[in-house]
Amino acid sequence: MPKVSFVNPAVGFEFGLGKKTTLATQALLGFNFTYHTSPNDGSGYYSVLYPALQTEIRYYYSQERRQRMGKNWRGNSGAFWGGEFVYRFDAISERINGDVILNKPYQPSISFGPIWGLQLTEIKSHFNFSFSFGPTLTYLQDGEASFQALGRGHLNLGFVIGEFK
Repeated sequence: MPKVSFVNPAVGFEFGLGKKTTLATQALLGFNFTYHTSPNDGSGYYSVLYPALQTEIRYYYSQERRQRMGKNWRGNSGAFWGGEFVYRFDAISERINGDVILNKPYQPSISFGPIWGLQLTEIKSHFNFSFSFGPTLTYLQDGEASFQALGRGHLNLGFVIGEFK
């Protein structure tokens, strides 16, 4: 099912691989905004805007329970776990306001890791809410790798385009 999102502007598609497994992929416009203050590294704002491709393989483990409870399960509504892969391209825009000293400015990267998430789709309006997060391993263009135990997450608010199966 095709989707559009407005929080992180994105266009994506989710299609079934099995009864409870899907592949969700989207092209998005990412944004990062940070305020930094330090006596040694200066202070100010740093922001970056970048395109990215994100792919998640999702296993929906709660659909049968939702159906038994009389809750919506169509449109892949329910909780899921799976894996995520993200490729971030070169920045479209980078801004520094103030005298911030950046040790590692933005650069293209590849991230992957396990995720847990929730997706809810309202059948009549086609409104879609999707949220996922998990720890990530990130490889930067310069060859440096980093692991974030708190990881990253994403939030999509948008609409499903077309009819549900």
